[in-house]
Amino acid sequence: MTVSAVSDTTPSRHVPELVASPPAQLNMLTAAPLAIVDAGLKVAMELETILVRRGFDAQRVDEAPEDARQIVDLRGLSPVDTVDDALTIQQNSFRTARATTGDIETYAVIFDTGGSFGFGESPGPRAWLGGLAALAKTARLEWPETTVKAIDIASHEMDAKSTALRIADELTGGGPQLEVALDADGNRRTVETRRIALNDSVEAAIGADDVIVASGGARGVTARCLIELADQSQPAIVLLGRTPLEDEPPITRNASSDAALKRALIQSARDRGEEPNLRDIGDRAAAIKKCRQIRATIESIEATGSTVRYLRADVRDRETLGEAFDRVREELGAPTVLLHAAGVLADKRIREKSDEQFEFVFDTKVDGLRALLEVSAEDPLRHLIVFSSVAARTGNVGQVDYAMANETLNKVASAEARRRNLRAHALNWGPWDGGMVDESLRAHFKSRGVSLIDLDGGARAFCREINASSPGVEVVLGDGLVEATDGICAYIGHHKISHPELMGHAIDGTVVVPAALIIELFFRLLHSVHPDRRLQTLRDLRVLKGIQLPDFEDPIRAERHKALVTCQEDDESTVLELRGLDDTPHYRATTTSGASPSTTSALNTPESFDESRWNADQLYEEVLFHTHEFAAIESVQGIGDEAACATSSTVRPAIAIDAGIQLALAQGVAADGRSSLPTSIEYFTEYGLFDGAAVEGPLKIVLVTRKTDAYKSVSDFDIRDHDGRLLASARGLQMHFHGDELH
Repeated sequence: MTVSAVSDTTPSRHVPELVASPPAQLNMLTAAPLAIVDAGLKVAMELETILVRRGFDAQRVDEAPEDARQIVDLRGLSPVDTVDDALTIQQNSFRTARATTGDIETYAVIFDTGGSFGFGESPGPRAWLGGLAALAKTARLEWPETTVKAIDIASHEMDAKSTALRIADELTGGGPQLEVALDADGNRRTVETRRIALNDSVEAAIGADDVIVASGGARGVTARCLIELADQSQPAIVLLGRTPLEDEPPITRNASSDAALKRALIQSARDRGEEPNLRDIGDRAAAIKKCRQIRATIESIEATGSTVRYLRADVRDRETLGEAFDRVREELGAPTVLLHAAGVLADKRIREKSDEQFEFVFDTKVDGLRALLEVSAEDPLRHLIVFSSVAARTGNVGQVDYAMANETLNKVASAEARRRNLRAHALNWGPWDGGMVDESLRAHFKSRGVSLIDLDGGARAFCREINASSPGVEVVLGDGLVEATDGICAYIGHHKISHPELMGHAIDGTVVVPAALIIELFFRLLHSVHPDRRLQTLRDLRVLKGIQLPDFEDPIRAERHKALVTCQEDDESTVLELRGLDDTPHYRATTTSGASPSTTSALNTPESFDESRWNADQLYEEVLFHTHEFAAIESVQGIGDEAACATSSTVRPAIAIDAGIQLALAQGVAADGRSSLPTSIEYFTEYGLFDGAAVEGPLKIVLVTRKTDAYKSVSDFDIRDHDGRLLASARGLQMHFHGDELH
């Protein structure tokens, strides 16, 4: 994706929505000890019991130990009667994440905002828990080798046992999606952010009769937005800020540059017989520049014909804020529009951030909005506008407090829209070419292909959003932001707890991960990335390095692998990889949305076979190494020089696929006398094999060999159900020969 550093048009808009997403049936827990935080909850006791029964080393704790390797934080399911309850839970969950010092393998934050991430009915004060999702999203970025989940479950509508069971099922079979919503009706949904343009027609939602109170709107990007709005609609605008608007000393009035301003202040100090203090000079220069910016904003708004006031007030100070609102009502009338844009940064990673830094950033946003809503409780508000950040949608390294605060604003804005029957807009801005973005950040964003929002384009987008009648509250504005988050990195473990069936796939006593299991993994990961698409065909699947599991019996030591699903620029092609934690490539495939190969016609079952050398029992005694569940071929219709046909006793996808590969191995032995291993598949197409209960056995497998040479065989095979319906097909399966002849 090629983008410019500064966009010359209005930024694109993306809308997050809940989409149905069946569970991927992939376990995200490891065998390491698991701490369930908030031991006092009944749901914690039930969850501990369920996970222990499933073979996991789970234990309830009041606080996670510093060396915890798996954490499931249930604080967000605690009773929430007040806003203070919710905000305390958020702060404590942040402290739990900060206290971890070891290598976290799994980190899950569980909470209840209605099982809908705030997109459903208003959850009352539980909306103020919304930032917990951003805690998880930031942790995912800062801990790249950790499996992270944010689960919003409607626990207050279910009993503790049912709640615990659904959480356990999600952790052990849901899949790698980060944000998962579990509602009381049994639905599982995830959040997908889609690019959706506004309709061209807009209405003048804010007009000359409106009174806008804006926090943090006197300078920077918010000021530019208000100037544009004033030019269009001429509302009365009240700017709230902490900066005292003082008169500038005469000696500095002609100093336009920063250097000239500081020289004038130094000269003024010397004229008074004082020794200049450079820090004080810098602070004084900064204060003068702020006042200049505020006055410039006031003058620009006045030039549009709008009435404007600047009132000094800290949005977290209820007393001064209340006095400011009283003055607004007296001089201009009751406020009809609130715009909350105040914000600060104190970037540090989760494990390095102090309580003071967290509270400074978090409270400016969250407590500021809370105070504004409190002092305007009796006012006839028609609009609530909050300036949020894309960090709330994606998380951001070093900005856990900022991300959590803005995500809280998103959810509270949605709740207030329903509670007070007003129009709310939570504008999740990408980075502007101004404001908090300095030169180093500009370079960082450019290197990532992220466009900066120019002031004019952003101001136009602001006015279009608040005047448009489009549904929804949360909108992400910016280019190269949400698109860059497409894809999944999932950490997969294979050991006796997660995959006990692999005991039947061991060579010379060492468990080997079958290619069929990776095929199933890739399909399930594809569905996690695009739950609304029918991605049917894996292309050019290659076995780059087989995976042996010498520590299969010791889950703590068992090796994990990372599965990468990367969406290409055209959003049609997808690359899938399985790598070791050291980035050693093991498997790779690609897929194209909606496309199927040209060779998908079903294979014909041979009418007859040459005399077969083996029945099913002999096959596993003399040819195949597979045992237990992987000894899936229950009957052999024939294994000839060019074709084979058998039935499988299982409908489990990976084992059914492996049964097809087993037939290719057996047919190679029949034709060449040597054993072989799969190395690639040209196409693997799935027509319904992964439909679960809809698949009925026994399954029929038909294999036809295209060619055999001194090094390999190339075959095709189909998997059909008992009625002959095609469930899956492999084309171009290459089996490379190795070893001596079998006798």
